[in-house]
Amino acid sequence: HYGSSALAALVFCCLFLYAYLTIKLTLWRKKFREFTNKHDNEFHDRATDSLINYETVKYFNAEKYEVERYSSAVGSYQKYSTSTQLSLSLLNISQQFLQQGTMCAALVIMIHQSADVGAFVAVQAYLLQLFTPLNFLGTIYGAIINGIVDVRNLSELLAESPDLTDAPGAKALVCSASAPPDLEYRSVTFHYPSQDPSHGLKD
Repeated sequence: HYGSSALAALVFCCLFLYAYLTIKLTLWRKKFREFTNKHDNEFHDRATDSLINYETVKYFNAEKYEVERYSSAVGSYQKYSTSTQLSLSLLNISQQFLQQGTMCAALVIMIHQSADVGAFVAVQAYLLQLFTPLNFLGTIYGAIINGIVDVRNLSELLAESPDLTDAPGAKALVCSASAPPDLEYRSVTFHYPSQDPSHGLKD
């Protein structure tokens, strides 16, 4: 409308750079989201495991060991959760810096073309309306990436096979009030994955 090739080139390049920067930073942030989910599950699992097996923890005097494991998991979760928020702040700052830089450069071009006040204000309003929908680009793209990460975690969880399964040809357990079944433990051992087997519970 204003016949300015410099203004058109500036807007086109800045819009392309805005989209490219948003996508690259969002993909870079994905790893922080993955680690946050991983350590979130880890510290919840350790807390649940310690509470459910508190007799074993007390029996082996492992309170300090469990506290250290839980504190380590919480620290890792807080580290990557903070990194997730910092990377989001970096994305928002980069977007705003690019948007304001485009606005400033466009207004400088209009000043050098000796545009009147109406054209000056019209370009400013046009750029604001142009960049406003793009503010949601990072949010929408980030939500899609987070959804993909969560779906992948769910798929991995559903793909887990149970540690204990029925033996081939096992008979169905028949229970009745008159003849309740007997339960007997044989060859039961327990130790944490990071512990030596000799330190665990033995039959």
